[in-house]
Amino acid sequence: MEIKKDPKVNLETRKKIYWITGLTAILAILFISFEWTNVTHQKKFLGFNTTEILPDEVMIATVQNTPPPPPPPPPPQAAN
Repeated sequence: MEIKKDPKVNLETRKKIYWITGLTAILAILFISFEWTNVTHQKKFLGFNTTEILPDEVMIATVQNTPPPPPPPPPPQAAN
């Protein structure tokens, strides 16, 4: 039996190229969907801008010198 297909129309010869192209397209769409950010608008409360960056509070380390507690009183001596 004779093959009736034209070799120019045979898609099996380019099967790997189509597979790699599809894989690349799917991975690109997946990467873009994970990196997509949704910008939400923040509400202003009583006219204050909540997006303003406030400076960090500076915490000052202080050392408190407390005197040691007084020694305990001596035990009472028994009378003989």
